[in-house]
Amino acid sequence: MENVFIYMLMDIGSGTPFYVGATVNPKSRMIVHKNRKFKEYMKTNAVEMCILDEVHESEAAIMEEYWYNQLKSWGFELNQKDGLWYVPLQNNRNERHEYYYSEEAIKLRDERLRIMYPDKFI
Repeated sequence: MENVFIYMLMDIGSGTPFYVGATVNPKSRMIVHKNRKFKEYMKTNAVEMCILDEVHESEAAIMEEYWYNQLKSWGFELNQKDGLWYVPLQNNRNERHEYYYSEEAIKLRDERLRIMYPDKFI
């Protein structure tokens, strides 16, 4: 298993985040965004990838969801659908496998968040 980077894409001109994602390779993921998903948008807007967190693969989906919800709660409109979180690829890199939030992953997330944001937890 590898570490996964949770990131946001931000419009540099406005300073506004518009997408949250997760990847094991930020450089190649940014190339994919430039050539596919946000190709038209990135032709006319300067965009930066900002790493929000680096987590173990077992925590990736839950932390991606956390950051998505956090940015939404701060009032940012994100260009993606709820519920489409990081799913690790199998060894053949063509098929995705089921991903579940294990109790261990939820506990690790909660511990990390309590440390990062002590004033938000009782």
